[in-house]
Amino acid sequence: MQVAEKIAGFNLQEADNLRVAMGKKIPKIMEEQRIKFTNGASAKGYSEIFSSELFDQIAYFAGYGFNKSHSVPYALLAYQTAYLKANFPAEYISACLTAVKRDKDRTAIFLSEARDIGVQVTTPDINLSSEDFTVSENKIIFGLSAVRNVGDVTAQKIINERNENGDFSSIEDFLSRIDSRSLNKRGVEALAQGGGFDNFGFTRKGVYEATVDLIEDAKDLKKEKLNNQESGTSATMRSSTASSNAARTAAMWSASVRLGSRSSLRGKSTSQ
Repeated sequence: MQVAEKIAGFNLQEADNLRVAMGKKIPKIMEEQRIKFTNGASAKGYSEIFSSELFDQIAYFAGYGFNKSHSVPYALLAYQTAYLKANFPAEYISACLTAVKRDKDRTAIFLSEARDIGVQVTTPDINLSSEDFTVSENKIIFGLSAVRNVGDVTAQKIINERNENGDFSSIEDFLSRIDSRSLNKRGVEALAQGGGFDNFGFTRKGVYEATVDLIEDAKDLKKEKLNNQESGTSATMRSSTASSNAARTAAMWSASVRLGSRSSLRGKSTSQ
């Protein structure tokens, strides 16, 4: 394009039209561009032979120059990603999962890739997971923001609360400390389906079916804490009894239901 500007007097639009014409290689348009180029070069004092040969050289370069300019960075990128995947597989897959966390189908592809290369991906955990996918002890920890109906803003609020006031001691403690306007019933159910509360010893089916009662218990617990009527420990124990016991003793989901709940983790399978 710069050659066309300096030699043939093309403006930027005319030079870009020449670039497009050479890319498409339509004979009629190429001939029109040749005439325009040689006339413009002649007007600037260049011979017709010189301008015609120069046009041919530009056209020849256009045949491979565009491909070459793209193939070099693509080759470099392929080398870099292959190196990272070979030497840092967990970190590489973790970064890929974070990049595609909004795309359920692409997330499933990378989760499958992780299994194929022997990298374990854990379920989300409200006391361990970060906002995005992270690596700990060569395992990928599922990011909270990748769980359906949770998202980036809510995930960050969960992490901020955990950092400021410590780990969550129970599901009710978790729900009482997280604003229900940020994490609604569907978000709690998705966390239950995905295993976000597994470390509390409940079955996922039990937590899922007791979600409404657990939310109500958490509201009562929050009121009691705010009113200073009881200590946090006694209030948690008392309000946890009925709903938590129901969640703990509930049976596990059938295999077909477990397979159907994969969508709550954007392709991640569940195991309870």
